Amino acid sequence: MTASNDITNELITIITEMASQSGQPVHNITADTYLGGDLQLRSLDFIRLVGAINQHFGRHDIPFQELFIAEDGSILEDIQVRYVADFLSRHL
Repeated sequence: MTASNDITNELITIITEMASQSGQPVHNITADTYLGGDLQLRSLDFIRLVGAINQHFGRHDIPFQELFIAEDGSILEDIQVRYVADFLSRHL
């Protein structure tokens, strides 16, 4: 399933706001942007992002622990905005 443009755009807004609030430079974030490689998000940033997503969508039951697990069971080292948006579209 591919995420709707609405979810992708909302996610980009959330990430942009989070980055600007923490004083990080805000890049031209697109669906192809990597959270770690391009935006330099680290563990604490991912925790903050999960909180921001939960708050934005008014949900606290999204299984984010599954977000970094590939279909083959391996752990993903970095993910794109589109991957997170697709994940959210399956769980919202």
